[in-house]
Amino acid sequence: GPDSNFMFVSSLQFNGDATPSDLGSYTCNATNSAGTDQRTTDLSITLPPVIQQFNDVITLSGGSPSLICTFMSAPVGTVVFSFGGSAIDPATNTAFNVMTTGPSPTFVYTSTLVFLRGTVVADEGMYTCMASNGAAMVSDQAMLTVNVVPVIQPITVNTVTVLRPVLECTVRAKPDPTIVWLSPSGQQIVSGPRNTFTITETGPDGNFNFLSRLEFNRDAIPSDQGTYTCSATNSEGSDQRDAVVTISLPVEVLDNPDV
Repeated sequence: GPDSNFMFVSSLQFNGDATPSDLGSYTCNATNSAGTDQRTTDLSITLPPVIQQFNDVITLSGGSPSLICTFMSAPVGTVVFSFGGSAIDPATNTAFNVMTTGPSPTFVYTSTLVFLRGTVVADEGMYTCMASNGAAMVSDQAMLTVNVVPVIQPITVNTVTVLRPVLECTVRAKPDPTIVWLSPSGQQIVSGPRNTFTITETGPDGNFNFLSRLEFNRDAIPSDQGTYTCSATNSEGSDQRDAVVTISLPVEVLDNPDV
């Protein structure tokens, strides 16, 4: 400039992408021998939210996991986590807390859903992260898996008075465990109709309990006495329990023809 009306144009141009610290008020000042003037304008940026990362999480029963939702947005707007179709509100649900940090220089925020109590299997399922601002609303889902370290209930068979005893081993575990029986000599017992034992398994029930039954295929003899071990293992750990088997044979009175 100037143009025919003595108008001048001054432009302020960013050499790179704007960052959150660039937002705010900008003032243009003009001065000559006749005086000064100034005008102020606000710079704001609106970006529709984009969820960049919301990953699946695997935890143990009793753990306190965090589900992390990373998203880009300007302005930040609101973030809501939900489970089972219901929004999680930390103000009324003391089992959770939600923390949001940011923005980064590229308008990225991180919102974290934190469990404030130990998880139970009922907490397993799909969680939703929903981000919204004035431009749009987006959501993504992540799976929370709650696993259980194997725990074996005490085996109560100690004294056997039947000819073909049965030992029962109840295991609570998730994911499914591998259950094996060990003989008094420490060897893994092989199941089969032609072997000494048959092993049958059932489960899981609604509480992730499995039942393993060790049955004798023949009448027990004194050499079968000893400590039998039930061992259960999955990806989260292992447990084992012992059962001391004592063979108690009934007393048999024989006729003595010489008496």
